[in-house]
Parts: sequence; structure tokens; C-alpha cells
Amino acid sequence: MNKATNNMLKQGLLAMLVMLLSAGSALAQQSLFFSEYIEGGGNNKAFEIFNPTDDDIDLGNYIILGNYNGNPFNDTLRFTPGTILASMDVYVVAHADADPAITDVADSLIENPFNDGTSYIAVFNGDDARALVYIDGTDSTIVDYFGTADNDPGSGWDVAGVSAATKDHTLVRKANIKQGNPVALSSFGTESADSEWEVYDKDNLDFIGDHIFREKEPVMVHFNVNTSTMPDTLRGYHFMQIRGGFVGPDVTGAASNGMITWDAMSRHM
Repeated sequence: MNKATNNMLKQGLLAMLVMLLSAGSALAQQSLFFSEYIEGGGNNKAFEIFNPTDDDIDLGNYIILGNYNGNPFNDTLRFTPGTILASMDVYVVAHADADPAITDVADSLIENPFNDGTSYIAVFNGDDARALVYIDGTDSTIVDYFGTADNDPGSGWDVAGVSAATKDHTLVRKANIKQGNPVALSSFGTESADSEWEVYDKDNLDFIGDHIFREKEPVMVHFNVNTSTMPDTLRGYHFMQIRGGFVGPDVTGAASNGMITWDAMSRHM
């Protein structure tokens, strides 16, 4: 191999390594997501961010953008550097005058600007969008997008087949969602089956402050059973023998073909 060819291979490998690192970084950035949204009565307004990764994440590298009534993003919530969202934990942003069931679990309480507050980020109706954004130097990337800043839907956006579900409802991210969805409106779906959200009644506060997360879908394993009895003439007992085999896509090794035998004695069989 000549020197020129060798240098070309090294450069190619280096470029591939940079691409892999960039892809891994992008996946890590997109792992945080909105796990709950509450648009309830009065000041019952809140949203929740979930960290499904194995690492604690500094929210100082993120911001939340807000808009109103189809206007461009015009409000920003910044987190103090060192605000750590632990692995498998949630961070709740809520209106300061929300129900105690919300404020008691909130990590950040936002004062209404009408009461000398400085941000409208927790003052919203069903037609106001929110975006979770990762900041890297001068670059910014939307990692999760709730609604869209491009249009005003009227009273609210449809979610999971529920009309105007972003108004007067609680929305909870499904347990099998593993990262944010940066495509506007895409997470809402057109029916329950293709939506990333579950829609609950107005002012349902049962889920705020915690998020159920399932990394893998449950696997159904069947156990086929055959039974038989046999006498034990020495002891005057009968034995029942149960033999079965596991059948399932995740059953491997000996268990997939093995048999389980259980013997039970009874005087009356």
C-alpha cells in the first residue's frame, strides 16, 4: 500500500469516526422529551420533561420556546446552568397559581406576567405551541415539538383522534416513546394507534410529577401444558406430572426447547 493510499484511508476512517460521534451526539440530544401537558381550568397549566437516558443531563443546555395564536416563537424559558435532570426523572414547569397537586411536584413555578411575572411560558391555551430546544454554542436544535408555531388551529389541535385535544385536556406521552419528536404536529397522530400521546379529561392531575417509561415492549410467552397421572404402588400415592414447553420470540437457549416437570402427591386422585 503506497503512502498516498494509506493517508486516504486514514482520512476516510477519521471522517467516519466524526460522523458516528455526531450521530451519537444528536441521538443523545433528542432523548429528552415532553412527557406531560396539562391545559386545565383556571391556572392549571403545566408541562413535564422526562429524561429516559442513563445519564444525568444539565438543562442549562436547553431552552423552551413558546408562541401564541399562530405567531412566531416569542417567549423563552432558560434553565440555570447546573440544573440537573436525573436519569429516569422528570422536571415540571407550572403556573405558580395552579392547583397544589401540580405546584407541590413542580420544579419551576412561573409567575403570571399579569402578576408582576416575567414569562408567559406557563400561560397557554390549546392553540399555543411549545418547543424543547438543545443549545450547542451558537447552534440550536428542536428536539421535541408540541403543536406548531406556523398556524393557529383555532381552539386546539386534534390528538389521537380527539378534536381540539390540546385544549381542556391532560396529555401524557405513551410509555413506549423513547425520544422527542422534532417534526411539528407529528407526535399527535390521527388516531389513538398512531399517536404518541394518551388523552385524558380536563384537570386530570393523576400523572404529573412522574412518568411511566417502558424501554421494551412486553413479550407474550406461551406455556403449553400436558398432564398425566401415574400410581406409586410402594407408597399408595398417585403422582400428577405436568410437562410443558415455553413458546415465544424472546425465549432462547434451553428454555425454548426445555420441559418443566412438576410432581405433586395426593391421596385422593
